[in-house]
Amino acid sequence: KKLYLFLGILLTISIGNIYAQPVATEEFEYPVGDLLTSHGYTNNTGTSNFIAVIAGNLTYPDYPSAGLGGMIKLFNTGEDVYRPISAPISAGTVYASILVNVDSARTLGDYFFHLISDPFSTSYRARTFVKKAANGNLAFGLSKGTTSASNPPVYTDSIYTAGTTYLIVIAYEIVDGASNDIVKLWVNPDLSGTEPPSLININDASQSDITIGSYAFRQG
Repeated sequence: KKLYLFLGILLTISIGNIYAQPVATEEFEYPVGDLLTSHGYTNNTGTSNFIAVIAGNLTYPDYPSAGLGGMIKLFNTGEDVYRPISAPISAGTVYASILVNVDSARTLGDYFFHLISDPFSTSYRARTFVKKAANGNLAFGLSKGTTSASNPPVYTDSIYTAGTTYLIVIAYEIVDGASNDIVKLWVNPDLSGTEPPSLININDASQSDITIGSYAFRQG
């Protein structure tokens, strides 16, 4: 799996009908070659393929941050990093939007982005996957948390192609009660109107709910 990732408006929060400003943005506006750990990120695991800014960026029609800053390249193994958001979020819906261009993916699939609980733990939520499907195309996937053979990620149709830039949007909806928060995923959603139906909608009671405190990039 190799992923070119460019982040524009990364995390926003919506509470009821109230829209708040982004709580985190990342456009990789750092010198080419700089490691993310030099710019507010912390190494979670991994001692190879340290994540650095590379030249170029990704574009997408009508996306506010498209074409700005730099980008990063993720591999199928290596360093994982995370970064705290401005303040923990325990109510409303958090949206993460990412521009993604995949040049290759593994048939087993890998997750490359997720949210992390506050306080920090291994309760990784809204894990976002990509895999190479049997027809040779790509499929994007999502899980609320930990996956297994009996609780695998849910994937979209395999209609996406390598070398194409996609806008991936993930939502983590905080619902009153225990173990009932909802995660959702869209690919290239309509940006002009109200929220469209999601491609994936998961309410996995086997996974605990979290207060959101960080986001992370993961390599394999």
